[in-house]
Amino acid sequence: MRKRIVLLLVLLAGLGVSWLLWQRRSIDVKPPSSAVANAPRSEVEAPPQNAPVPQSRSSSPLRSSPPIGVQQPDAESEKHYLDKLAPLLQRSLTFYGKVVDEHDTPVPAARVRYSIVNNPNPNSSGTRGETGSDQVGRFVITGHGMSIHVEVFKEGYYRVPKSNDMLGSSGGFENHGNLADTEVGLPTEHKPALFVLRKIGDAVPLIHVGRVRLSCPKRVGRPTLT
Repeated sequence: MRKRIVLLLVLLAGLGVSWLLWQRRSIDVKPPSSAVANAPRSEVEAPPQNAPVPQSRSSSPLRSSPPIGVQQPDAESEKHYLDKLAPLLQRSLTFYGKVVDEHDTPVPAARVRYSIVNNPNPNSSGTRGETGSDQVGRFVITGHGMSIHVEVFKEGYYRVPKSNDMLGSSGGFENHGNLADTEVGLPTEHKPALFVLRKIGDAVPLIHVGRVRLSCPKRVGRPTLT
C-alpha cells in the first residue's frame, strides 16, 4: 500500500513539472499583441551611426583618369593653335617654276603635278592638280595654303634626284616659318624655281669582241687576260 502511494506522488510530481515547462514555453513564443502588430512602420529606417552607406549600382560610373604619360587635350590650347593655323591655310600662294634639261635648256610641254597643304585635317589631303610648262619651260601655280610640293616629268626624259643646291625633278616649298608670319622659300616670277630633267640620248651600239679567257689568281685581285 505504501509503495502505491509513493508511486502516485512521483507521478503527480512529474505531471506538475511538465505543466510548468509547457507554461514557460508558451510565454516565450507568445505572439505580439495586436497593438504592436498594427503599429505603422517607417518606410525608410535610418541606418545606424558609423555604418557604411551602400552605393547604388544604377549611379553613373566615375570618369577614369587618362593613362600615365598621356595628357588630355587642352581645348583652349587647341583652339589657339587652330586660330593661328587658319590664316596660314588661307594665305594666297603663287608659285613660279621652270623646267630645264641637264644643259639648262628649257623643256616645253613638261607635266607638272603639285600638292598644296591647306586642309586643317592631318588625315586629309589638300589641293592637288596638274599643269604644264610653256614654250620656254615656265609654269605658274596659284592657290592658297602654307606649303606646296611640285614634281615634273616628261616622256623621253629621266627624272633627276635632288643634289646639292639643285632641286632635281621635284621639290617642296613652304609659305611659313614655324607657323610664324613670314614668307620662306617661295620663288618669284623673276627668279623661278628650276626643275631638272635629263634627256634620254640615242642608244650607242655595244662593242663586240671575240671570246676571251679570264683567269683569276688564288689571291684576291683583278682577273688577268690570257
